[in-house]
Amino acid sequence: MAISKAASGERSFIIAAQDEQADNELLHSVKWRWSFGRSEQRGVYEWRCEVYRTLSTPLSPPVVTYAAYWPNSMAQSYAAFVYQCAHKVARMVENWHTYEAGQGR
Repeated sequence: MAISKAASGERSFIIAAQDEQADNELLHSVKWRWSFGRSEQRGVYEWRCEVYRTLSTPLSPPVVTYAAYWPNSMAQSYAAFVYQCAHKVARMVENWHTYEAGQGR
C-alpha cells in the first residue's frame, strides 16, 4: 500500500519527535513522562511533559515541566505540533543540564 506524501511527512515529524526524546534522555540521564488530556476549552487538548532525573526517587520533583495546547493559534498539523513540543522540551532539558553543570552538581 502506497503512503501519500502528506502521510509520509506526518510520519517524519513523529519519528523526529521520538528521536529528539530518545537522544535527550540518553545524553542527559533523564526520563520524559508525557500526559495528554482535554483542556478547559472545548475542542482543545493539553499536552504536558514532565522530565525527571533517571536516578531520582519517586517523590523527586521534575527538572522540567512543559505544557502546550492543540489546536492553537498556529496553523500546523498535529504531528508538527508534537515535534515542536519535543523540540522545546529537549532545549529546556539542555538548559537545565547546562545550569546544573555550572553549579557543579
